[in-house]
This record gives sequence, C-alpha cells and structure tokens, in this order.
Amino acid sequence: MPGHVLVTGAAGFLGTRLCQRLQASGWTVRALTHRPHPPLGPHIEMLLGDVRNGEQLREYARGCSLIVHLVAAPEHQAPQQLIDTHVTGTLNVLHAALANDCRVLHTSSCSVYGESLYTPMDEQHPLQGRTPYAAARIAADMLAESFYRSFQLPLLILRPFPLYGPGQRRGLLPWLQGRLQAPESLALDPESVDLLHVADAAEYFAQALGHIPFDGQTYNLGSGEHWTLSELAALLLAEWGQDRPVTTTAAPQTSLIPNLQALARWISWRPQHQLQPSLASLLQPVTEL
Repeated sequence: MPGHVLVTGAAGFLGTRLCQRLQASGWTVRALTHRPHPPLGPHIEMLLGDVRNGEQLREYARGCSLIVHLVAAPEHQAPQQLIDTHVTGTLNVLHAALANDCRVLHTSSCSVYGESLYTPMDEQHPLQGRTPYAAARIAADMLAESFYRSFQLPLLILRPFPLYGPGQRRGLLPWLQGRLQAPESLALDPESVDLLHVADAAEYFAQALGHIPFDGQTYNLGSGEHWTLSELAALLLAEWGQDRPVTTTAAPQTSLIPNLQALARWISWRPQHQLQPSLASLLQPVTEL
C-alpha cells in the first residue's frame, strides 16, 4: 500500500516525472532538491537539502516507508565530487533507511557496464570503471548491495539505459545536437544504443514498486528500441530539413543495448513511446540555437 516516500534528486530529469507519477498513484511524496525548485504539484512536499548531509536525510526520511534514490552528479565533475555525491550520498541514504525502517529503490546507471563484452547486456555483464563517474556509480551500487546482504535492508536496484524526452539538457540527444552544430563534416563512432523515454522510465519505476520484490536484485530498464549514432543524426537532420553527410569512424563497434528478460519476468507493461514520432517535439532545430 502506498505511504510516505522520500525522493532524492527530485528536481532532475527523471525525478520530476517520477514524483508526479508516484503522487498520482497515492503516495505522499517528499521531494528532496539540492536547490530551490518550483512546486512539482499541489500535494508534493518540497524539501531543500543535500544527500551529503546524513543527519538531515535521517530527519527527512522519518515516517517514510520508502526512499527512491535518484541523485546523480554530472559526469564531468571532479572525481572527489563524484565520490561525495554517489558514494557518501548513497551511504547516507542507506543509513537513513535503516534508521527509519524504509525500503530503498536505488538508481544505477548503464555506464557501469563500460564497453560491451557481449550484446545484449544482461545484469551479469561485468562492471567496468572506465571513468571516475562509472567507478563512483559502481561503488554506490556495491554499497547498496552490501547493506542488503549485511543488514537485510530491503533493496531494489533499477539500471536505466539512456533516457530522452522533453526538457532534457544533458544526455545522448543533447550531446548529438551539439555535435550537429559544428560546421565541419560529422563523423560518429559505430555505436548502437537503446533509448528510453523519460515518461516510460518513470512508469517502470512506479510499476516496480508493486511488482518486483526488494531482495537486492538489479534490473535493466530499456525500450527494446535501439539506434546507431549515425541513424540518430540522420533522423535529427531530416526533422530539421537539413541534408548533411554523416560518416562512421573506424573505431571498434560498440553497443549499449540491454537484455530486458529479467525485468519482463515481473512486469508485463511495455514502453509506450517510440523515438521517431516523438523527435520533432524534443529538440529545437540547430539553425535556431
């Protein structure tokens, strides 16, 4: 039964949608944001704070039965900042959950897989700390798992593959739009990616709360729809009425495509958004930037 839920990273790209989705499902939502943010809804409590403040987190989690941990630092931040946010922040969330008898829905990142050793990647794919960001995310995931194993903290880990949707400022499609602004010819690596609409990701999170046990397991989230970077660039250019050549580099072929079989054993719902029909509403034409 829905009760009180504390959502960290509530002002983020996924956090805003998820808070509204949880509130519509009957949850009493406490939305924790690092900076002042306009209200997310008439019945959503806005809290100003920082996951690096453990005492504050324990107080905010008082009376909650669930913490949804969404906080993520930008990938370009310095390693110490990444550790402070992802490792120390996650540790504080876990301690707050133990102190208040909360379940924890912890958010991972597909960046923890690094280069694909096989495709599609299931949850048993080796984790590779190829960047400080990925290493910090791996550490946070392992820390959360250790609290399940050591203290029997009810834990569920969801690992979304790249998201897209209206209002996105960071991510694959905004990055690609930036590349398309360059006047020189465009050469992209031969990479294939799965893209999940942010509204579908929020629905997956909400569905997971009612269907997946909190037994320390990790589940990939994706759409099942994947594209090469060159195909995405061509789609964007076509939407903007531009005709520019897009070539592929000689880099090794890589894929960021999830195996979704573990998730499908618990959730029969499937994503409702497809990329191509949504594309026109996502980004402004490069000629207007």
